[in-house]
Amino acid sequence: MIAIEDEYVGKIYGCYEIISRTNQRANDGHIIYNCRCIHCGTEKQMQLSSIKYRNDNSCTHYINIGDISIPNVIEDKSIPNSRLRKIFLDIIHRCYDIKNKDYRFYGKKGVGVYNNWIENPSDFYQWSISNGYNDKLTID
Repeated sequence: MIAIEDEYVGKIYGCYEIISRTNQRANDGHIIYNCRCIHCGTEKQMQLSSIKYRNDNSCTHYINIGDISIPNVIEDKSIPNSRLRKIFLDIIHRCYDIKNKDYRFYGKKGVGVYNNWIENPSDFYQWSISNGYNDKLTID
C-alpha cells in the first residue's frame, strides 16, 4: 500500500497522533486515518472528526484498578459478551480494588487473577466460552 500524503499526518489531537492516511473511506465518505495513542501506543483506525474533536488528552485504552492497569474491555470490546465483560471487571475489582466491598475476601487474602487474563482479557473470554460458559452460569 502506498502512503498518501496528508496535512494531518504527524499531528496530535487529544491522545491520538495521526500516523498515516489510509485508502479507505467511512460509510459517509470521510477519510480513515491510522492513529496511535501517545500514552499507551494503542493503534486504531478513525475518521478525522473522531480524532480532532476529542475533549481531553487522557488515554481511555486502559483502566487503573488498584495497583494494576488492564485494557479497557468496555471501550475495545475485547470481551464481546457484555455479561462476561461485567463478570471480568467484577473479578478484577474484588482482587485488586481495596475500596471494593468484597476485596477483604479476595485481594486481601492474596487471591489474584491469571496474569495473561489481565494483559489479554480476550483470553478470559476464550477460556470462558471453551469451558462451557453461558448466560445461565456464574464465574467466581
